[in-house]
Amino acid sequence: MADYVKNFGSRFVGLTGSAEAIAEAAKAYRVAFSKFENKDTVGDDNYSIDHSAFVYLMGRDGEYITHFNYGAPAAKMTESLRRYL
Repeated sequence: MADYVKNFGSRFVGLTGSAEAIAEAAKAYRVAFSKFENKDTVGDDNYSIDHSAFVYLMGRDGEYITHFNYGAPAAKMTESLRRYL
């Protein structure tokens, strides 16, 4: 997971753990996810994870402030961010 997440930038955090721990974190952040097995290829590592695509704005204390849905216009995000800076 660490190598994969590096593709998105140094400040991204990837989630891994037991199935129960991942389900608990997904519930806490109100996201959906499912594992998609690629049956057309050989090997155990041929899968992807479909998941919600929110961007969360968290406070310095790690508390949730707001979120942005996938495809939110940059102007809307900028407006919201300005309120919290």
